This record gives sequence, C-alpha cells and structure tokens, in this order.
Amino acid sequence: MIKSLLVILAVIAVLYLIRSIRRLPDKERPKHALKYGLYILAAILIGLVVAGKLHWVAAGIAALLPIMQKLFHAGIRLMPFLKYWNEAKQQHNNTQQSPPPSTTGNMTLDEAKEIFGIETIDSVEQITKRHRELMQKIHPDRGGSDYLAAQINHAKDLLVGHIKKA
Repeated sequence: MIKSLLVILAVIAVLYLIRSIRRLPDKERPKHALKYGLYILAAILIGLVVAGKLHWVAAGIAALLPIMQKLFHAGIRLMPFLKYWNEAKQQHNNTQQSPPPSTTGNMTLDEAKEIFGIETIDSVEQITKRHRELMQKIHPDRGGSDYLAAQINHAKDLLVGHIKKA
C-alpha cells in the first residue's frame, strides 16, 4: 500500500514538473528541464539507497564504463575529421556561387573542336557521342562546373550547326 502511494505521488510530481516546464518561455525550458531532471535522478538514487537496491545501479554503471571509454577514444580519434567536416560545411555555406558567365560569346569553330578534342567533324552522331562523354565527366550534378557544362553545350550547338549548314 505504501509503495503504491509513493508511486502515485512520484507520478503526480513528475506531471506537475512537466506542466510547470511547459509554462516557461522557450529560452528557459532547457535550463529548468535539466535542473528538474537532476532533482528526479537524485530522488531516485536516494530511494534506491533507502530500499537497499543501489548495488544494481552501481553494477550497471560499472558495466557501462568500458563502453564509454571506447566511445571516448573513438570520439577523440574522430575529432580531426569532424573539424575538417565542420570547416568544409562552413566554407560551403559562406561561398556564394556566382551564375556562370554568358555563353553567347564568340566561340570559333576551332575552339569548339578543341573543347571536344576532335580534329575533323564527321557526323552529328560523333558530336553527340562525344558530348555525352564530356557531360558525364563534368556535369554540375556530379560535382562539375556550370560554366564548363555551358561551354560544352555551346560548342555542341556550334558544331552541329556547322554540320547542318554544310
């Protein structure tokens, strides 16, 4: 009977604490939640000491110590990688990608051939095949440059236009 009464009182106390935390402003909630959580933990530990059941808690903590030690060492080894990742993420967020330059410039037929790496223009199929190969290498979705992709597209249009004129 006494145990049931204590459990009911504990549940009421926890509900009261949750309700009082919800009434607080958003900025103060984490601080008070931590404070009340520590109070609850202290009350549980005192209850375990009084009941003579603290040895189970001590055994559980002792079993977790080697695991925590391994996690700590793994975390220390990962710190340089986490630092590098964080710096890369910040650098990516700080850089503003400028739009690619206009490709309506005056590209010559020789420049288009040089971009495609060909000396003679044989057919439209040759151009489209080479265009596909180049785009697979430097497409923006695969980490390539928008500018280079636009240049390749412009060179393709120029070469195909030259074939159709002839």
